[in-house]
Amino acid sequence: MSWSLSIIGQAPKLSAALDEVAKGFVGESLIEFNEARPHLQGLLALEVNASSLFKLTAGGHATFVNGQKINGYVTVSLEQLYAILAT
Repeated sequence: MSWSLSIIGQAPKLSAALDEVAKGFVGESLIEFNEARPHLQGLLALEVNASSLFKLTAGGHATFVNGQKINGYVTVSLEQLYAILAT
């Protein structure tokens, strides 16, 4: 199964948004995402300029056999955006 996301915002808000994103995944995709989520949140916690905008793009895929994960991978991109967010 696989999962993917793309979120734009300030680092603390992106971290909180991951909890909301998780509600959209089920089954093995949710298992995979929940394994990656603390690492994504840790990466976002390293950003000291909380007012800067970032684009977080991430995705993962894993193979399960009889409910057991046998392999998997995740790709992550965290890009600082030099822009103004109009709300």
